[in-house]
Amino acid sequence: MVTMDLLAFYTQQLHQQCPNLHLQTLTLNQTGQYNDVLIVNGDLIPVLRHGDFGTSNILYDPESTSVTGIIDFSSAGLGDPAVDFAALLASYGEHFYTQCCPHCPEMEHALNQVRFYCGTFTLQEALFGIENNDPVALRNGLASVN
Repeated sequence: MVTMDLLAFYTQQLHQQCPNLHLQTLTLNQTGQYNDVLIVNGDLIPVLRHGDFGTSNILYDPESTSVTGIIDFSSAGLGDPAVDFAALLASYGEHFYTQCCPHCPEMEHALNQVRFYCGTFTLQEALFGIENNDPVALRNGLASVN
């Protein structure tokens, strides 16, 4: 979940970096927090995305040099595929990201959007720390902000 202040910040930053984006869906829950924000880039269609597609959820076998599985679908849902690509970019770097683009051609033109999502990961970690009373996550999330 994203608090209203952080949502406003994310939205402002996103529109500055990617002015052709449109916020399509906002769902506000009883505590005044947004449950989901669906962002659509031009004619990019929302897809089923993993939502936490980092190294800890991709099982890799170094002997066969292949991915053997994907785990933890607790954050899966319809949304912007750039979220998953941002996790790949953060985990493996831009060279790997560009190698993935031929398999998902619409991502070739979404690098700014992917970079934006990448930039929110530490703030999301800090927010997780606040919401879950986890001082380590809060400290780690804020470390890159200072």
